[in-house]
Amino acid sequence: MAYSDYQDGGSSSPPGDYSEYPVGGSGGTPGEEPEEHFVGEGAFLNPKVQLVRRIKGVILVVELLVMFVLVYMAYDGSMAEFQNMDYKPILPLEPILFMILFVSVLMAITGIVFRILELRFTDNPSQRVLLANSAFRSALTSMIVAIVFLAIIVYVPTLPAVQDALASKADETKGYGDFSYKYKSQDEFLVTWVKSVKITTNQPEDMAIAKKDVYSNFTTEYNQYLGGEHTQSYIQNYSRENKITLLQNTTLLTHEYPRPETSLFGEYQAAVIVTSDTDAKIHYVIQREIHPRLLSTLTTFLLVFAIMDGAWMVVALGIKQKFKKGSIYT
Repeated sequence: MAYSDYQDGGSSSPPGDYSEYPVGGSGGTPGEEPEEHFVGEGAFLNPKVQLVRRIKGVILVVELLVMFVLVYMAYDGSMAEFQNMDYKPILPLEPILFMILFVSVLMAITGIVFRILELRFTDNPSQRVLLANSAFRSALTSMIVAIVFLAIIVYVPTLPAVQDALASKADETKGYGDFSYKYKSQDEFLVTWVKSVKITTNQPEDMAIAKKDVYSNFTTEYNQYLGGEHTQSYIQNYSRENKITLLQNTTLLTHEYPRPETSLFGEYQAAVIVTSDTDAKIHYVIQREIHPRLLSTLTTFLLVFAIMDGAWMVVALGIKQKFKKGSIYT
């Protein structure tokens, strides 16, 4: 998101920059309109502007280093939440993206502020118009990119094809015993999370949803319940204490997660305990969606970039119009 296309240079004029003077023989063809010509890197920038650019370069490097520090802190802080868990994410993407985009906004603001200083310390109207043109083009490009990505992020997740791609489905036919479908509440990058779990059967059976680390104990307790060793109230209390969703003698179990925070991070099992004499046809549907916090972060920063670039375009255009009359460029 840098807003400067012109680099520092000395007093010579090697190929690589825009000159305020037309070229062509000893001074150009009389009567022709002057054109922009690329003749040297900062050859006509005064010392104040060159100093501004050097200071800007140092500040941008410092901001870049700060970005790496903040990214590491965001990663370390996010991973600390899963320290005592057997199953951990590989890379929490949202907090890292937040820090990258946050510092990117600061770097963009730095570019704008120093471009304004360059315009202030530049005495030549032609150079001011060139600087304003460069700022306008950069801001326009950045704004278009931000708007395109914003439209993609807002629209694409709502497409039925995307929602279908984020769903996992499985069918099986099983006889007496307990059978389960394993799934993760969130992926290893915390980009998607499970929105709902649905289990259906063609005949009434017992169904449950439990974390993987408590499921084996649950099946032991439930088999003892089926064998008459535990009461109905005991198995219900056991399910509540271990946060197990349990429905008995049903053909449908639907569990909705209103927010990612309501489902503990980890591996789960959606189980059907077949107690009938005939085989049961079982259908699982695990519906996922893109993590709302990730979408919110991206949407917010893309809006910030689009608004900031749009405002900077207006300012740059105003500066160009102000000095246009005294410039050889349009």
